[in-house]
Amino acid sequence: MELTKEFDDLQARALLDGGTSPEIQEALEHINACLCRRLCFKIRDDFPGLKPDDLADAWQETLQAVDTAAKERRLDLERPLLPWLWKVLWNKAASKLRGKVNQEKRLAHAAYLLEKSSRGEAWTKKSNEEKAEILEKVRVAIRQLPQKQRTVIQLYVDHFDQIKNNMEDLRVIVSSETGCEETLAAVKGALREARRKVREVIGDGLQ
Repeated sequence: MELTKEFDDLQARALLDGGTSPEIQEALEHINACLCRRLCFKIRDDFPGLKPDDLADAWQETLQAVDTAAKERRLDLERPLLPWLWKVLWNKAASKLRGKVNQEKRLAHAAYLLEKSSRGEAWTKKSNEEKAEILEKVRVAIRQLPQKQRTVIQLYVDHFDQIKNNMEDLRVIVSSETGCEETLAAVKGALREARRKVREVIGDGLQ
């Protein structure tokens, strides 16, 4: 992918390297103004089924990923920024599209996997009305989580059959999604907190 004339990669990296909030915000504004339409237009070629609202969300989450990585000094600013931005946006878009598939089944899976898979038996005994109430609680709880926790728990649920109890596999998947090399401790901590918060919202619904 070639840089556009309007986007100054060196300037953006220099601002992000400063590490202060005003400089990071200036870099984000520069990235958004120069690359939003171009990259989102290109993403539509790869994901024609992605709705405009989901694409807009994917772009905002990409900017948030830049903001977080810059503040935590996890960006490799020795390399051009644009390929990394594209990778993060592509992963975000793929996640949005993947999340549309069997959404109700995925949320039902989440409702009892958040603590123990044995909760599945309790889930099957619930009426449709009770299931709908639990699913809505899960939706609300996940939406309200901090970005890192929301990403980790969604990927945990999406890839549960692959991950099982192998947290290293989850770490690799999360790193691919965020575009940064996440630590095992950070991923475990985010998952632990996410599960605790969602369990609090669900309450005794799956007892």
